[in-house]
Amino acid sequence: MRYIYRKCFFILLASCCICSSNACPTSCYCQAVSEGGNVDCNTKGLNIVPTNIPTYVKKLYLYSNSIKDVNREVFSDLTNLEILQLGDNVIGNLDSSFFENLDKLTNLHLQQNNITTLPVNVFSNLKSLQVLYLYENSIQEYDTDVFKGLHQLRELYLQNNRISNLTTNVFVDLQLMEILDVSQNQLQSLPSTVFSNLISLRILYIYSNFITTISEHTFWNLDNLEQIDIYDNKISTIENTSFGDLPALTKIQLHYNLITCDCYVRWFRDWLLSRPTLGTAYATCKTSGIYITDVTDDTFEECNGKKPCPSGWTGQNCDVDIEPPNMFDCPANMTVFTSELTKTVEWSVPEFIDPNNESLEVFKNYQEAKWTFPWGDFNVSY
Repeated sequence: MRYIYRKCFFILLASCCICSSNACPTSCYCQAVSEGGNVDCNTKGLNIVPTNIPTYVKKLYLYSNSIKDVNREVFSDLTNLEILQLGDNVIGNLDSSFFENLDKLTNLHLQQNNITTLPVNVFSNLKSLQVLYLYENSIQEYDTDVFKGLHQLRELYLQNNRISNLTTNVFVDLQLMEILDVSQNQLQSLPSTVFSNLISLRILYIYSNFITTISEHTFWNLDNLEQIDIYDNKISTIENTSFGDLPALTKIQLHYNLITCDCYVRWFRDWLLSRPTLGTAYATCKTSGIYITDVTDDTFEECNGKKPCPSGWTGQNCDVDIEPPNMFDCPANMTVFTSELTKTVEWSVPEFIDPNNESLEVFKNYQEAKWTFPWGDFNVSY
């Protein structure tokens, strides 16, 4: 008897199912990368930030939930994130490592939460950040370097918090800032040079605080400033030279303040009258109730029995020179090309001469006429 054997050979293909981090959180809506890469978790009643957010996400919306605590690791893999919306939640604490890997982030929304403190380094890694919303929190304390290194920041919204003071250097790195809102806080004063590095600033909101005095040089070095809203404060004194040249200014609002219209404020009347496009600025005298621009030389209140000083001078003895200096040899704009990561650039120093031959103190944002810059746009100002 003969037996014939047959063998059956076959290939088993085993496919491996890889669990991707691109799964979409339950109840959220996720777009594909080709559609924009948005993840929408707005108004979903979430108590925490979901952990299974697709790593490709560019825009993450978590607005109007009940998020209180944020796990410090939850954003660590979202390195493509450009917009993060965390507004209208109940977040109370910000850890300094929350946003450390988000170097592509341009817009950060933290408004309408319960934040009380801005710790050191909380934003330090957000090198691309352009817009930061922090309004309607309960911020009382902040590290003086909290905005340090945010060289690309264009808009900062801090209104409706409990901030009682601005440190002199809090905005020192924000040279590209265009809009700053610190209205509806508890500010009682402004350091004289707190805004001096904001050389790109266009709009400044400081209304509804408790400021009593505008100090010397508060609004200097702001050649691009178009609008100042400082109404609804407690301003009674506007010190001489508190407002600089401000060539771009088209609107200033000072109503709901009661200014003491004595001889020391005559300079401000002259400053307003030299800029007819500003109108009255709604700056009203405390005693008479009329606009400062309507006060004549002979009706200014006397200061210790003295009449107003001649034009260009102020002070108790009319010995304080407030006539602006003449400027010569201001360098033209410069464009520098380089293939390196940084480039050292030199420029000529402009000359300033006082019409009354008084000595001058020149404020500048770079101490030397030579600096090593990374790529980007920078303003040099004197």
